[in-house]
Amino acid sequence: EAVTHYRLRERFRAHTALECRLETGRTHQIRVHMAHIGHPLAADPVYGGKPRLISPEVTLALEEFNRQALHARRLGLIHPASGKPMLWKSSLPEDMEDLIATARTLAFEAHALADAAKQAKIMAAEAEAASIMKVQQALADAMRMLNENAPNDQVIKLKALEALEKVADGKATK
Repeated sequence: EAVTHYRLRERFRAHTALECRLETGRTHQIRVHMAHIGHPLAADPVYGGKPRLISPEVTLALEEFNRQALHARRLGLIHPASGKPMLWKSSLPEDMEDLIATARTLAFEAHALADAAKQAKIMAAEAEAASIMKVQQALADAMRMLNENAPNDQVIKLKALEALEKVADGKATK
């Protein structure tokens, strides 16, 4: 049975960088396991499945990448003939560094846009609350004036109150 351990290294907008450690060494093991759990490797033409909804910048970066987004930073094994442990290390290739840089930039921009949208929503809610408070104050002032000018005319007060409530609800007509 093939076993792959993985952990999240970095989260981007539509992708994540993972670190995988294999207990076994089956052909395409990482690619198959990641696809099986619904997270195929970016740019994997065999196990990648349907492309996710991503920006044109990431689409272009993946098209230019021209291979699946998989890199063996460290590879170790026991030599089958000598029984000696073998270890190889490799830096991240430039094309993968570029792909990750593009994903980081777009993730940063997406977070900035989301933060701006949240701030705009807060500001709109604050403006709405201020408008409601102004309407409430206008209603209170109008009722006070009605009480002062027509203290005994309940019909006028009721019609004025209904009109003011329509204005407060945004249902007033011209």
